[in-house]
Order: sequence, then C-alpha cells, then structure tokens
Amino acid sequence: PGAAEAGRAPLARRLLAGSLDRAVDVAATLELRGYSLEAPTRRSKLGSRFDGRFYLAGALVLAAAIVAKALGADDFHAYPTVQLGIGPATVALSALLVLGGLAPFRRKPKRNPVRPAAVPLGGSGV
Repeated sequence: PGAAEAGRAPLARRLLAGSLDRAVDVAATLELRGYSLEAPTRRSKLGSRFDGRFYLAGALVLAAAIVAKALGADDFHAYPTVQLGIGPATVALSALLVLGGLAPFRRKPKRNPVRPAAVPLGGSGV
C-alpha cells in the first residue's frame, strides 16, 4: 500500500501523520531530558563532595609516576622481544597505582546518632 499510487489527499494525510508522529517523539524525548521542568531558582553547586578526594588521588598517582620514572621504573622494551623489568621501583609504582585508584572510595566511619532516653512502655515512668 505504501508503494501504490495515491492522490494528493491520501499523500498529504500520510505526510501529515508522519510529521505529527515525529513531533510527538521529539516532545517525549525533550520531556525525558527535563526540558519541561521550570528553570532552577538558585544556582546549584558544581561538583560533588567527592571531587576533592579524586583530585588528591590523581595528583598522588601523577607524583608517584614521576618519581618512579626518575628512579627507573620504566624498564620496558618491545623489540626484538617484549621485555618488562620487574624491579622494586616498578613493583612499588604498580602497588601505588592500585591503591591510588581505591583511595577515593575510602569510607568514613559512621557517627553514632544521639538517641533520646528510653521511656518504659505501659507506665508513666515513675
């Protein structure tokens, strides 16, 4: 039926129906992305409370890599055969990289909330 010849009215109806379908799809997509919401009334803080941890861990990993490079932790040769030097500096750098990747996920101990004094059930507490 789509390939059959059609007059102007059926062709216009098909084009209009297709464009309306696309318009509804675009509207639904914009609504899902939050464009139907009102503009925020106050400026929200950029970033999160964990950004400092990630920046610190990244700086420490970078510093460790620079120091390890200066100490010779780059003993890798790809030609004529692949050779990887496993010296103390290379092992230390590998351990620091693994620990540096886990550092931002350190959990702080939970605080004990202050609980109100218990009142005995079924009595006046006297």
